[in-house]
Amino acid sequence: MNFTKKLYFRAMTIERIAFTEIDSTNNYLLQHADEHQAEMTVVSADHQTSGRGQGDHRWESTSGQNLLFSILTHPHYVAAQEQQLLSMAGALALRDVLMPLVGDIRLMWPNDIYWREKKLCGTLIETHLAGKQIKDCVFGIGLNVNQTEFFSDAPNPVSLKQILGHDVERESLLQQVLEAFHRRMDQLRNGQQAALRQEYEQLIEYKTA
Repeated sequence: MNFTKKLYFRAMTIERIAFTEIDSTNNYLLQHADEHQAEMTVVSADHQTSGRGQGDHRWESTSGQNLLFSILTHPHYVAAQEQQLLSMAGALALRDVLMPLVGDIRLMWPNDIYWREKKLCGTLIETHLAGKQIKDCVFGIGLNVNQTEFFSDAPNPVSLKQILGHDVERESLLQQVLEAFHRRMDQLRNGQQAALRQEYEQLIEYKTA
């Protein structure tokens, strides 16, 4: 483990944990959710040995080149039957950051972020329920940042470096994503679920393959 520290966004404290290598940041937070009761806990890794995507898919990432992280929240204000709102909030937060950076960002159902016709980012949301409420929500993100060669059979991967032509500072980008995620969660916390859902549904596209 590299470090553990506290971050502060307005009145909110965020616990930040960083690993050099771990099997999966999602797995870690799902297994240790009860130990982390900050409003947001963020676990990142330079490398994941078993990074997961949707279903049986694995996420390819060269060590130290990309953003691999998961965000744990405890959104008791979202009913279990409305947990898709959490996935929507996360996808919109990523778009909030990436659209000004590279443009042409597309939200692809069910869990991918594309730049034009190429996959830039994948997400994975997992929850623990307590009755009719959501006890814990883990939102996992794999964002291609500085990797320029991809060797898996994943279709059409692309990185920010390939788009922009230069390296992107990963820590600064992570901070931007966390701030955007916090703003989007505030929408849900403040009763703006309908507005968030409407925005998402206007943007979402459906993959045909």
